[in-house]
Amino acid sequence: MTLSVRESLSIKLSNVSNISKRLQKQPCIPFRYLVIFFMFAVSAISFSVRNVLNFAILAMVNEESPASIDSNSTMVQSEIKFNWDQRDQGFVLGAYFYTYTSAQIISGILTDKFNAVHLLTASQIIASICSFLSPILAEYGIFYFIAIRMALGLAHGVLFPSCFILVERWLSPGEIAVAQSFIQVGSNFGIVIIMPLTAWLCDSGFVGGWPSAFYTVAAVNIIFIVFWVVAITLDPSTNRWVSPAEKEMIAHVNSSKTVKTKINKTPWKSLLTSLPLWSVMISRGINGLIYYAINSKIPVYMETVLGYKLKGNGVINSLLYVAICSTQLITGPASRYVINKKWLTKTVTRKVFESIALLGTSLCIFIIPSLGDRSDLIVIVLILSMFFMGFTVGGDTPIIPEMAPHLVGTTYGFANTLGCASGFIAPIITAAILGDQVQSASLWNKTFYTFAGLQLIGFFAFLFFATAEPQPWGTIQTKETSDEKEEKSRSKDKKTYDISSKV
Repeated sequence: MTLSVRESLSIKLSNVSNISKRLQKQPCIPFRYLVIFFMFAVSAISFSVRNVLNFAILAMVNEESPASIDSNSTMVQSEIKFNWDQRDQGFVLGAYFYTYTSAQIISGILTDKFNAVHLLTASQIIASICSFLSPILAEYGIFYFIAIRMALGLAHGVLFPSCFILVERWLSPGEIAVAQSFIQVGSNFGIVIIMPLTAWLCDSGFVGGWPSAFYTVAAVNIIFIVFWVVAITLDPSTNRWVSPAEKEMIAHVNSSKTVKTKINKTPWKSLLTSLPLWSVMISRGINGLIYYAINSKIPVYMETVLGYKLKGNGVINSLLYVAICSTQLITGPASRYVINKKWLTKTVTRKVFESIALLGTSLCIFIIPSLGDRSDLIVIVLILSMFFMGFTVGGDTPIIPEMAPHLVGTTYGFANTLGCASGFIAPIITAAILGDQVQSASLWNKTFYTFAGLQLIGFFAFLFFATAEPQPWGTIQTKETSDEKEEKSRSKDKKTYDISSKV
């Protein structure tokens, strides 16, 4: 009897010792939170690399008469300037999106079938090389510059599908909304930083002015790659920086999500004929038109119509993205809170947030022409339009993995195709309306009315056809084993017995 008491005490002391050791090994900040930060950072850097041209082009293009300059380039105030008209600029700005759009579906397939971390690493290496070569190839001619921009777009195609795969592998359902918000915030945070930085570098004349902006983002990208390779793995269980306790927790969460289970054969027919998925793609595409119109053309509007010069233009444009970052950071967790509290169903919640984004943005863009020459009010309304746009993080962003939990990469790639195509469609629409009359306020007003009206198409498509319910083509129906069926039967019998005994 005495021996058994001693054994019992020994076991209890051993358990206490094991628990204390595990508690001591747990880090102050769980590593999966650092993974969220890395996804934020890769999104920010990628969008900085992408968008450096949108502002640098103001310094790259010669504003003098074409007759007074060489057909390719000339030196003005120790800077290389190019004779690109509005049509040429449209091709240059849209070149990235030609390949970025075409890469979406294939990138989704690749991230579903191969290591998403390795794909994203290769993407960032290629992007760094493209950024570094951009100023050099621009001097050789516009076609070389367009080619390098297309290569950059192709490299960035795996960005968001890879991030969505990492989110599913590393995070619990309650953390996914926060991670999705940070990924979206990262993309716009990169623009917040790069616009004033590009304006300053272009104006400073450092390393020839505008070329220094491309070299700077290339250098930052290379430094980031080193940290990314050392820190991030696809599988949390093989990551040397993750504590045993956190590995155990993630493994438990993943076993309940069955994230390791994949659909071996993509159900293309069901996917391509899915009306809910098409409604999401249309909504993302229409919303993308205003986003990329603001992203690529508003700097020109502010300079030619509102009269803001390079430095002031950069600061004001960065405020647009501060606005969208603020709502993107809040609306993801807010939508999850609404769902968890069961105030609204998941589908209704997504539609409410998406409706606020589409209608709010449309209204802001629609009223700009009525403000006349009040540049201060126009800037405020543009900032509000981006504020409303951030509500998509509670709408069309999380609905994709909810619709197809076991086919996230491919589904996101398909749904994001039209949104990416907006990157070159928006400049084409703007150029078609404006022509070379970029100083015409009336033509800019016509452009605003056009984009505001298009928003309504996306609103109605999402409102009537979108759903957050898992679709059969994107979900694996797991078969119950005989033991599981027997366990459920016993549980049911037990509940019946409990009820009858109470009666």
